[in-house]
Amino acid sequence: MEPPDSPVRFTSNVTGIADRLRVRGLVEPSPGSDRRIKLLALTPKGRKLREAIQRELVERTPSMTRLTPAERKQFVALLGKLSGSARTNGRGS
Repeated sequence: MEPPDSPVRFTSNVTGIADRLRVRGLVEPSPGSDRRIKLLALTPKGRKLREAIQRELVERTPSMTRLTPAERKQFVALLGKLSGSARTNGRGS
């Protein structure tokens, strides 16, 4: 089992998904130390979409009603920080 921050190994299905995301301007290739592994990074447009999706999920999840609006905002910020660090190997989001 690979650690959660390890890069995804591309299969033909994942490659197709990655290609569609790249065409939509949501991801771009990111350099890596192993040429056999293809890394992707979110573009600014991709980060904005990720943030919008996270906000929407938080607002529409029934259990989130237990949190105050300030707590929900903080939760979304923490999700962004976690997902950003996992996707960019610590280089920021």
